[in-house]
Amino acid sequence: MLSFTSPGFLFGLTALTVPIALHLMNRAIPLRIVFPSTRFIRRAQLPREGRRQLRDILLLVLRLLLLAAAVLTFARPVWHRALTPPASDAQTATVFLIDVSASLSGAAGTARAQTLVSEKLDALGGQSVGLVLSADGVLADVPVSTDHDEIRRVLSELTPTYVAGDHLSGLRKAAQLLGAAGKRTITVVSDFQQTDWQLARSPELPPNIDITFLDVSGQRTSNAGITRVLVAPLNSETARVVVETRNYGMTPIARPLEVRIGTHSVRASIEVPPLQVRRVALVLPTSPSGRGVASLNGDDDYALDDVYHFWAGVLPPIRVLGVIPGKPEPRKAEELYFFRKALSVQDDGRAFDYAFDTVEAEFFFALDLEATQVLLLLGAAGYFREQEFRLVEHFLREGGAVIVTPGKAAAHQFRGLRQSGLVDAEFVGIAGEHSRDEIYGLGWIKPDSILGSLFEAPEDTDLFLFPIYRYARLRPARQDEVLLRLLDNAPALLESRVGNGRLFTSAFAFHPNWSDLPMTGSFLPLVREMVDSVVPGDYGAQRIDCGQTVELPHTLLGEELPKGGGGDGANTREPGIAMIGSTPHEVNVSRRESIVQKINVVDLQHRLRGSNSSDTPSPRQTTEDSRRINLWPYCASLAALFFLLEMGLGIVFDQRELKGRRQA
Repeated sequence: MLSFTSPGFLFGLTALTVPIALHLMNRAIPLRIVFPSTRFIRRAQLPREGRRQLRDILLLVLRLLLLAAAVLTFARPVWHRALTPPASDAQTATVFLIDVSASLSGAAGTARAQTLVSEKLDALGGQSVGLVLSADGVLADVPVSTDHDEIRRVLSELTPTYVAGDHLSGLRKAAQLLGAAGKRTITVVSDFQQTDWQLARSPELPPNIDITFLDVSGQRTSNAGITRVLVAPLNSETARVVVETRNYGMTPIARPLEVRIGTHSVRASIEVPPLQVRRVALVLPTSPSGRGVASLNGDDDYALDDVYHFWAGVLPPIRVLGVIPGKPEPRKAEELYFFRKALSVQDDGRAFDYAFDTVEAEFFFALDLEATQVLLLLGAAGYFREQEFRLVEHFLREGGAVIVTPGKAAAHQFRGLRQSGLVDAEFVGIAGEHSRDEIYGLGWIKPDSILGSLFEAPEDTDLFLFPIYRYARLRPARQDEVLLRLLDNAPALLESRVGNGRLFTSAFAFHPNWSDLPMTGSFLPLVREMVDSVVPGDYGAQRIDCGQTVELPHTLLGEELPKGGGGDGANTREPGIAMIGSTPHEVNVSRRESIVQKINVVDLQHRLRGSNSSDTPSPRQTTEDSRRINLWPYCASLAALFFLLEMGLGIVFDQRELKGRRQA
């Protein structure tokens, strides 16, 4: 069937009479003749011609065709091919994509989803239907089939998960199940919670797939949940627990709160204004199990964020690796002994202990330092090569702490540190190397440093009283931070920031051959302050969301540590405490599922198409476009062709007439 996009231009066809009228006129071409004089010209009467007739019929036809083609071009003719018969039930396929993320558990979303999908199955009759269950990925799928029994079975067992939603892979799986059916439809069944549908990229669905939506929940307007629990040990028997609660809705809430550690529990009440956060601090006895649960009681549309699992037991130790030269300097093992004794002293106010490993310098290059927080390079750096210094640099950039003391190979040690860009200070030599006749000592501490806050009144301690027998003379650069100086103003302890880590470079060893510092009362707090400088304030159990992948820790040799035994093990799909290695992990439902806002399904429709609605045709539009054939480009091409032919014939006819007149 033929139609015109701009039929008004068809009135231009009336202009076809113009070429006919022009051809009926006498079109005599004047012939110019030059006379030397006009006195011999006699007056003559122009002979009468007969009745005017059409001349140059071929030229007239070309001009008529040119004008008609131009008019049709502006009218934009379109040819519509005949409609194909609608697809039968056997050619029609529908796939239900059911959202089973954590947010679906709120406001009876699961029951509503079962009811809506069952009604749709009844309405579809014998059509082919498939199913995809989606949460943080594709959990299950049923291939497209006219037999709906398997879909109804899966639907009857539908249970929301504890994980946050990410439905990109689910949408792609649904499109894959549809295949090349005649009429294809994806029906998304979800509560359309906002954060679940913030797709990182378009699923790139085929353009001829219809997408429909079934909303299984109304607009959630109120919700409150526990967002975080902080535990601070007060002593070996009690701990302070701080519970943080957030109101996600627009109405104030008042809920009873219960916190339990082992068999002990404490209750309180909490009131939270709209869109605000409130904290409650409680003191509870600790438990050998270390497992704690905070819960909000009372009615709530979304209950999964009313419970928070936390760890209140012994925290994983800070892992310290001592690297010593070995055979070249056997007495460095004594220096490591002093460090080990200082860090093994029990302190009721500390939430964690230290775990020691020891290795000789020649084996350091083969170690995996992923699970290590502190490195003690006790003269060992003097025997390092470029490979070992690169390993130390990487360790520092990842947030570790390194304490370096000099040994027999101090010159090589400081040159390697300087060439690796870890220390800018220049090594000058060793003072007191050959004699103990001269005794040195500390005389200054930087006030605005980690040690300055620890020793606010150093004169009241023994920090400036112990003797130093020898030390490495260093010439610091401007960017080097000097924490301690000797009485002669020489730097005694430098701090360098490398990435997220800290490097402490001592000018003397913590050994009686170099100084009496290990025998002083200042040694323990000095060492612990340097070691603890890289321990974050919230160090302890790791907080992860349900379903989040956790990499197993490694030993120094790169072997995976075994998963924690008992209890929840390493299961992260459900809330609880997962012991992975020696580190407890607090596994809770992602709090992004607590948001009450929903996504606009119209915006979602556009995002699923990968572009704006103005640029993305609907399946119906795509089908119609495939049946339309625009004819105006052909009309324009014919008009151009007729124009060229008319010009060529016009020139030929004009030359022929001029030639005839000259001969006459």
